[in-house]
Amino acid sequence: MRNLKRIVVFMLVISMLLPNVISVKAAEPDNTVEIVQSEGDQNAEGNIEEEVESNKQNEISESVDANQGQENIISEPQMGENSGDNLETENDEEETIDGPLENSWRYENGKLIEGIDNYSDQGRARSAQNTSSIVGIDVSEHQGVINWEQVKASGMVDFVLIRCGYGRDQTDQDDKQWARNVSECERLGIPYGVYIYSYATNTERAASEAQHVLRLIQGKNLTYPVYFDMEDVSTIGFNYAAIAQTFCNAISAAGYDVGVYANLYWWNNYLTDPVFNNWDRWVAQWESSTCDYQGEYSVWQYTSQGSVPGISGDVDMNYWMKLKINGLTWQFRETGIDVGVSYLSPNSDVQFKWQSYNLDTKEWNLIADWNGGNWATWTPKKGNYWLHVEVKSGDRTLSKTICFAVSRNYPVYISGKYQGPNPYGDGWLLGVSSNINSEQKYQYEMLILDCNKYMSGDPNPWIYGTGLARVSSGTTFWTTYNPPHAGYYWTYFRIYDETGNMIEDQCYGAKL
Repeated sequence: MRNLKRIVVFMLVISMLLPNVISVKAAEPDNTVEIVQSEGDQNAEGNIEEEVESNKQNEISESVDANQGQENIISEPQMGENSGDNLETENDEEETIDGPLENSWRYENGKLIEGIDNYSDQGRARSAQNTSSIVGIDVSEHQGVINWEQVKASGMVDFVLIRCGYGRDQTDQDDKQWARNVSECERLGIPYGVYIYSYATNTERAASEAQHVLRLIQGKNLTYPVYFDMEDVSTIGFNYAAIAQTFCNAISAAGYDVGVYANLYWWNNYLTDPVFNNWDRWVAQWESSTCDYQGEYSVWQYTSQGSVPGISGDVDMNYWMKLKINGLTWQFRETGIDVGVSYLSPNSDVQFKWQSYNLDTKEWNLIADWNGGNWATWTPKKGNYWLHVEVKSGDRTLSKTICFAVSRNYPVYISGKYQGPNPYGDGWLLGVSSNINSEQKYQYEMLILDCNKYMSGDPNPWIYGTGLARVSSGTTFWTTYNPPHAGYYWTYFRIYDETGNMIEDQCYGAKL
């Protein structure tokens, strides 16, 4: 009986201590699990009866202490052995319920941690040294309903990074303020980009998170990149490079610029694979007058305690830190094609150089050499081209090239033409002008073709011509004409240079 009693007591104690006396290693490839007994349990049997009561008394407090010890301290994270893409975490339950349960260096169970304003230090945020003239904010449902008109009127915000959601592609995981935030930014013309809070622990989940973003941004007008927010503690130890590559490749393939968000510690210790050089970096470092990340990055989140009219409470503040070409634009003028480049730069020392390559003649042509203007005037001849611009700031130079088909010669010498009843007498009044004939170098000619004769096969459909003529003053040449019958006519307006070469002609059809 005595031995039986001891066995029963032993089993009772083991059942209470089991969570604290064993550790389970991650499954090896052969799927074996190794259970290791802790050193403190080797003498447990000899003290069983004495420890029963004390263990009962301490059980609750030890459990509380253990939970407190699982707070998200990232200064010394424990890297697990989870590197395979086929591994899942217990975060599935959190991710599928209604509402985000972020757990990271700045979130606890979906709530922002109060008072923390650095990835390792606590305290109030200081104003970061203004190393960029482009200032932005990032927002989510945590900021509640934002008065975007007040935000815009404040003049404090140049761009916004909007959270579209979190986790896999489920509509209940869309950010509750996403639709309103993006609609207001587009209505008010506030440039914006997008980010998603990631729970991905393998490539399958990363692919779903990419589809989550693509579903929500379809048809939207993003100016800034799509960012992959990598910070949740449930993802520590997994294959960051493969996960990020899956997400970023899917976003890039859809035609969007893409980047990754993390704090300085993660960038220096976790996200170190060279594959991250392929995408923009968004670095969070608070309580510092400079960003200490040594690699290249596009955005620096310098505080979480910003204040902007229209937003209740604190908001994250960011600097845009990278030269970026957004795209090319152009406007057709009489004297040429005005070409321009849209860009972002934290500095004011930006220079531009424009060139064109004629695909027909295989020749390069300089449009405008290095200068501080992002617009230039191009005067091409009819043909097919590559339009090429280079943009540099400091020691960084970017370029962008597009195909460009030109349907006519430039400059356009004919700036105006008129054909209508003569208000001063009989017949019709015809006129042609050129706004680049101030020195009276050019000659004018007008020809009229009778469409009835042309369609009937008459070998002489041309029924009127002024011949080459100059004007003594002004830039407009006028003449009158009496049509022989009612019908359709084509009037050709032509301009010739001083040597008699035709440099421009335009046709005008009318029923007279």
